[in-house]
Amino acid sequence: MTPPSHPRPSTAVARARLEPTSRLVDTTTAWLREQLEPLHRPMHDDLIRLDRLYPSSYVGPVAGSFVLPPGTFPIAAGTPIEIGSPGDLLPDHRGMVHGRVVAAADGSTEGCTVHYGKVADGFTSLGSVAPDEAGFFGIDLSGVDASVRGAWAFQLRASDGADVGGRWPSPPVFTTLSVELRSITDDEYTIATLPAPTTGQVAFDASAPGTKRLALVGAEGTLLGATSAATGAIRSFAVAPGHPDRATRLPEQTFAYDQAVALMAAVSARRSSLAHELARGLLRLQTTDGQHAGAFRLSARQGSPDHGELRYRTGAHALATHAVLAHMRAFPQRASALAPAAHSALAWLLARVASSGDRQGLVLGGFDPVSPDDQTPGHDGSRALAWASTEHNIDAYFCFRLAAEVVDGSWAARAEALATAMLQRLWSPGHARLLQGLQESGPDTADPLDVHAWGAVFLADVGEHAKAAETLGEDQLAPFRHTCTMPDGREVAGYATAYASPGYPGMTPHVWWEGTFSVAYALRTIGHDERAEETIALAAPGQLPDGSFRSVSRADPTYGLVEHAAVASTAWATLAALGGGIFDVGSPR
Repeated sequence: MTPPSHPRPSTAVARARLEPTSRLVDTTTAWLREQLEPLHRPMHDDLIRLDRLYPSSYVGPVAGSFVLPPGTFPIAAGTPIEIGSPGDLLPDHRGMVHGRVVAAADGSTEGCTVHYGKVADGFTSLGSVAPDEAGFFGIDLSGVDASVRGAWAFQLRASDGADVGGRWPSPPVFTTLSVELRSITDDEYTIATLPAPTTGQVAFDASAPGTKRLALVGAEGTLLGATSAATGAIRSFAVAPGHPDRATRLPEQTFAYDQAVALMAAVSARRSSLAHELARGLLRLQTTDGQHAGAFRLSARQGSPDHGELRYRTGAHALATHAVLAHMRAFPQRASALAPAAHSALAWLLARVASSGDRQGLVLGGFDPVSPDDQTPGHDGSRALAWASTEHNIDAYFCFRLAAEVVDGSWAARAEALATAMLQRLWSPGHARLLQGLQESGPDTADPLDVHAWGAVFLADVGEHAKAAETLGEDQLAPFRHTCTMPDGREVAGYATAYASPGYPGMTPHVWWEGTFSVAYALRTIGHDERAEETIALAAPGQLPDGSFRSVSRADPTYGLVEHAAVASTAWATLAALGGGIFDVGSPR
């Protein structure tokens, strides 16, 4: 098929020049650092804190403390219950207790009951009584066994079982302030809410799995303060306020691929503190037990990266492992702390190599989650993907190559075996490029940009220099080339993820900055420096004022392409400007 003709960039665009590398790297890495911050931030910093760090799996009591923000806050009793006698209710008291309900949510006590019990690790109700019309009640505690430990406590509950006000004994509270206990898993959930006590000390009886967070909330739900939700995970996209995607999970989602590329950009740019933080977040995406121990999840919520669903892609996993190894190589004094994660990740990756069939020797796609009804016992609720992606295999090849340098030399033979299988099974002489992959039904001849850019880096590394140059030839890239105008009037030229063709029917023409910068990186890798510099210069005017680059210039929902500022594009801009940092694995053949 003859590729469609595409206009060459205008003279004005061709004259565009990339700002100095140091300036570009400063702005891109500053934006990447900003994406480590949570999307929703309180009005004030350092108002509230947890008394300690709680493991993600922990479900017991949680405590913390807070200080007041500027302002005046009215005070009221912390509980609707008053105990009249005995005046000093000690834990070993067994006998009558008399008290009164002085207020309820609606000003009455109708339908409410007073629950009595002990507080040890949490409040345990031992029984309840109904107050009279005036709110008075009496409880006989003589029947409670002396072995029951803890301090006495009393809780007013409505007819539906909901707590009414604070539990006795409670200090006075600020009536317009509350403290929420939140847990972050696939979303951020409020587990419990308490009135803010005037003591500044707060305690919750129980929690839930996930990242624990306390929030100080004012009138009308205003977030005044919150404990840090920084996990080292990066928000993959910056979605502008008012955009429909802002209401989805996308603005707070972390993708392992993006985390890995950002880490490699930080390492290459010698931003050590940023690199260490990204490495910390990347390790939280790694599964630590079960069938997929060692595997990096495809994605998760930024606030709780260790709670992503059991969805794995071999390519993203291989690139994440590559990033861990790159960090170990760059910071050998920290390598021992990362070594266990690297070893388990490599073991999982090696197990993805097909042992038979027409994909023998290639790594297969990964795993998708399945519904509980379709789960196979012992398989962690996931199903294997039997196809082989060229991009995934390129990622795995370079991961093995780097492992030979950082871990031990035995990985070189595995890289060699994978490269042999790739050249035998994925190179298409008729297309003068690598295939997109191998499906169970046979070769996948679709033509995405990745097989040209990343494919050329792979081919050059295995000594196939003529094939590398051919796959990045002008005629091969022409169908992907696109020129557009930015909102500020600047003209940009670059390459699309794919073009309208049988493999990608109806693909919208666009500039894909991640892919465009990867083409520049590949051109530099094969020694075509002038073309690489031109490619970077023509794409660079797409940089936004905050230092980021968008994913694509024009969204295409059919193919999941979005116009938001993207970590992948911004990290690849850094790598392209520096001319190194990814797929750097010693001397090529």
